[in-house]
Formats: sequence, C-alpha cells, structure tokens
Amino acid sequence: GGLIPIAIAAVSNSTTDFTAEHHAAPAASAGPTITASGLARISGCEYWVLTRVGTATANVTLYWNSFSNCNSSAYVTDLSTIVVAHSNGVSWDAYKRDGGTTGSAISGTVTWNTVNTFSPFALGSTSAAANPLPVLFDNVRAFEKGTGVQIEWSNLTERDLLNYQVEHSVNGRDYTVINQQSPKSNQNDKADYTAFDAAPASGSNFYRIKVQEVAGKIIYSKILRVEIGNVKKNIALYPNPVSGNQLTVALSGIKLGQYNVKVINASGQQVYQKALLSQGTSISQTLQLPSSVKTGIYTILVSGDDFMETQHFVVQ
Repeated sequence: GGLIPIAIAAVSNSTTDFTAEHHAAPAASAGPTITASGLARISGCEYWVLTRVGTATANVTLYWNSFSNCNSSAYVTDLSTIVVAHSNGVSWDAYKRDGGTTGSAISGTVTWNTVNTFSPFALGSTSAAANPLPVLFDNVRAFEKGTGVQIEWSNLTERDLLNYQVEHSVNGRDYTVINQQSPKSNQNDKADYTAFDAAPASGSNFYRIKVQEVAGKIIYSKILRVEIGNVKKNIALYPNPVSGNQLTVALSGIKLGQYNVKVINASGQQVYQKALLSQGTSISQTLQLPSSVKTGIYTILVSGDDFMETQHFVVQ
C-alpha cells in the first residue's frame, strides 16, 4: 500500500480547519448518480472526503499514482479530460479542472481552484471513451435455484465493453467459462444480467464475472461461493480484513426465504442492513458497505428462518 493524497492550497483564511479521508471504494458510494452536465464518468474504486470547519475557500488537488488499486491497468488515459468531481451526497453535481493537471497517466494530479463547497471528491472524466475509471459492479450474487445455481449482476457504468463471461471453479483457483453474454447497452448506464449453471458440482462452487473492454482491459468481479449438497448451517465472509468497504457474505445450509443482514460497529450501533432472498440452501452476495463505515472491528449478524449466525470482521 501507500499514500494516495488529496491536497489543498491557497486557503483564504487561517481560521479554517480541514480534515481528509481516502476511501478505497466506488465513488458511487458517495452519490449513486451523475447530474453535472458534461461529466461522463466517476471513479469506480476510490474517492476522498474533505471536510471544512470554517468558511475558507481552497484549491483542491486530487492525485493518482501506482499505489492506487485502480491503477493496475489503464485508469487515467487522457489528462485533457480528467477533472475533479464533487458530490452533494446524493449525486455528482459539479466538476472543474481550472487549476490544470500535472504528470502522466501513471502518476499525476488535477486541481479545482477556489473551492467553496466541500464534501466528497473523486476523479472524473468529461470523456466517456477516455479515462475508464473502472467498471462498477453492483448486486453481484449467486444462489442455489432448483438443481442449479443462478448468477446475477449489474454494471452501473456499462461502456465500451466486448462481453461478459461467467467463470466457474471447484477449487477457487482454476476457472472455466460457462456462459458468455454481449453488453446490452454500452451507453454508460446501468445494465442487469443473469446466468444459470445447470450442472454445479457437489460441494463448493466458485463463480466470478470476467469483463473484457474494447481497449483490451480485463476486469473481474469479486468471487462468489455456493455450497451444493448436504452442508451444515454456516456463514462465511471474505475477504477479512475488508478493503474498499466491499465484502462477500456466503450462507450455507439455510432454508428458502428472506434473511436479514446487519452490520454492527464496536459501539453496538447498526451501520448497515440488507435483505437477502434465498431460493435454495445456499446464497453468496457481494455487499458494498457505506462510506461511513470506518477502519475498525465489526460484527455481521444474519438471521432468518431457523438461522442466526454472527461473525466478526475487520475493515482496514
């Protein structure tokens, strides 16, 4: 790991305090929609929260570098269209780059001068073709259905994709393609997909979604695990520790019906809740925790018909 900074300069008075936090999570966590005219994309894997106590304006600079988990491949590709995007907590409502850019696609900065409204900021792009700012998966899940396994997912920012491939494994290492689908939209909007594995193995089945972009980049979803056969009641969480406020919960040995997921912090406060609908004895789903979930130890509580399990996990 390493530092992925946000910087302020030209602060208009000395009586204002600023605090900043970097979040390794999709910028959509801080506002699910884009309402600013001309803003085509926001980052799919990180954003910053810059808080002001006082009235000063400041120049805000965002960085990208090799420490970012976004930068494993072409993340920033066109400095002329990269911008600082702002969220009002509901939508990404404004952007600027009037302070210019520095560096290259590998490492650089972009600046918005004389900012007067603070809250979340993220890298954005005024080009839908450049600066991929990765594919944003949502509601990725797999569950037993009849004698097979149903796999479902959404892409919140579908653009310039060749195809989706559903891959299956029995050991979590070696994968084979069991389903391929073409993109429905490719218009930088949301698209929903389903696939069905009619012949899962007895025991553990692992699934992931592979996405290939027109430019050649390959992106994978989180891995889902579904247990088939006579298995004990169980809850599994991974990864643990959690990074990017995203984790996968897998339930085994359960009955059909609805299950409630609650995340509790160390003070006993509920910070997240979601309902899962199981159509078989096993379900696996990726959860995106809110940006308010900070570093620390948490407890997940899952309850349903004749089922109640808890497990601790760490958010890094």
